[in-house]
Amino acid sequence: MSSNAQTANEDNGQEEAYRKITALKERYLHLLNEKYMEFTTILQRHEESRLPEPLSAEEVERTRKNKEMAERWIRVLSMRRGNIPRGPGFRIWLNCFNMLLERLLIPNLPIIPPVSLSPKRKRIYGP
Repeated sequence: MSSNAQTANEDNGQEEAYRKITALKERYLHLLNEKYMEFTTILQRHEESRLPEPLSAEEVERTRKNKEMAERWIRVLSMRRGNIPRGPGFRIWLNCFNMLLERLLIPNLPIIPPVSLSPKRKRIYGP
């Protein structure tokens, strides 16, 4: 592949990644900001001893990690077009990122099992 074709292909990939980030930003940024503020408030109240029940060390650590993760994700969704890495690896990572966001932000979504055909179904085609 010529260098011009490779550059054009990378530019298309970068544009595709930018569109994906824009869609994720529209869908999730406000929820991420809410989660970030929730984690920040919990940690502040813990430090000021204003929680009804004190957090265990494990809960504090988990909340700190979740806050850091939300902060990183907010940074990714705030990326400028020119700062998006080129190449297919980033686009693949974005798909995983999307699934992680959905699991964090929408934890109560029901998991729909795959449809299986029962053996009692009648055939509606053929002899």
